[in-house]
Amino acid sequence: MADKSVVIAFNTALFVVQILAFGGFLMYYSMPVAFIRDATLQVDWDYGTPSYNCTPMMANSYWSSRMDYPTCKTFVTAPSDSNIASTEAGWKYKPFPLNDKYAGVPYTTFDQAVYGTADLGTAAFAALKTKLKSKNSCATDGDVEEALTSSSVWEIKKQGGGEVNDRWSATAAPSPTVTCTAYADSSSGGANDYDQWCKGDSCIRQYGVDNSYQCYDEGGRASVSVTYEPYHCTEYDPADISDLIASDSCYYDHTPPLKTKVLTYAGTDGTDPNFQWPPLIANGYVRGKDFTPCYVTAAEAKDMFTEWYSGDHVCAFAKANAPFNCEKWSAYPVLERMSLAYANSLLLYTVFSAICVKMFLSTARGAQSSGAV
Repeated sequence: MADKSVVIAFNTALFVVQILAFGGFLMYYSMPVAFIRDATLQVDWDYGTPSYNCTPMMANSYWSSRMDYPTCKTFVTAPSDSNIASTEAGWKYKPFPLNDKYAGVPYTTFDQAVYGTADLGTAAFAALKTKLKSKNSCATDGDVEEALTSSSVWEIKKQGGGEVNDRWSATAAPSPTVTCTAYADSSSGGANDYDQWCKGDSCIRQYGVDNSYQCYDEGGRASVSVTYEPYHCTEYDPADISDLIASDSCYYDHTPPLKTKVLTYAGTDGTDPNFQWPPLIANGYVRGKDFTPCYVTAAEAKDMFTEWYSGDHVCAFAKANAPFNCEKWSAYPVLERMSLAYANSLLLYTVFSAICVKMFLSTARGAQSSGAV
C-alpha cells in the first residue's frame, strides 16, 4: 500500500494539472482560432455592421474585382500628379495603385443600393455634375454622363465640352466664299424665273437636288431654250454649323481658322453626317462670330477628379455589387466556454490519473516480486 504522503502529493499534482488545463482550455476557447463562423447571403453591403464582414460574391463588371467597400476605401488613393495621366485628348485618373486600369463611372455608381432610392441617386448625380462644372473655366462636367452610360474610362477632354457662351465673340460678318446670285422672281414667267432654277449659282438651289423639271417647266414656258447648269453652292441657315463646314456651302470655311478650331474642339473631321455636335457648337454658331476654344488644365482636371474622389464615388460600386456573403466570427458564450474548458480539463485529469495509477500498480507488483525472491 502506498504511503499516505505520496497519495496526497499525487492528488495535489493532479488537481494543479486540472486547474492549469482548465485555464488553458478556457483561454483557447476565448481566442479567434476557436470562434464560431456565422455566414448569410444579403443584398445590403453593410448588413450587421460592424459584426459582419460582407464581401461581394461576383466581380464588378468594370473593375473585375470582388473588393468590399471597406477594402476599397483602404486601397483607393486621392488624385495627385502621380496618378493622373495626360493623353493627347484629355486627362485620366488611376485610383488604385495595384490596378493599372483608369477610373471609369460604373453604371451602379448612383444606384438605388447606394443611395436608398432611385430619386436620391439621380439627384446626387445631378449635384455632382454641377460641382464638376464649377471646378473649371470651361464649365464642363467632363462628359461624366457619357462615361456612366458607356462603362468606359472617364477621360476629361482637354479641349471640348462645356457650356460657356462667351466662347463665341462677335466679329466682322464674312463674305460668301462662293458667290451666289439671288435671281428675281416674277409672276409673269419671265427669264428670271428660269434663272432661279437653271443657273448653277442661284442662291435658292440646293445641293444634290435635281431642279431640272422646274427649270424647263416654270410658267409653262417649256419651249424656251435654256441650259440647266450644275449646282453652284447652298445658302445654309446661318444657325446651322453646315454653313461653315459643308463643302457645298456658299460660306464654306469662311474666316479661317474658324473651321479648324471648331472641328478640333468637337473632335471630328466634319465628314460624318450623324455626328452629334457639342451644344456649345451646335447652339452657339452664328455667322459673324469667332470661336475661342476652352482648355481644361491639369490643375482643373485634378480638382474635378478630387471632387469625384471626395464624394465617395470611386468605391460606390462596392456597395451595389450584390449579393454579398456576410460572415461573422464570434466567441462561444462565457458559460459554454467554461463548460468546454472544464470538460476537457476533466478528461485530461482522468487520463493522467489512469496513467499514474497504472505506474503505481506496476511499481508495487515489481516490489512484491523482488521480496518473494
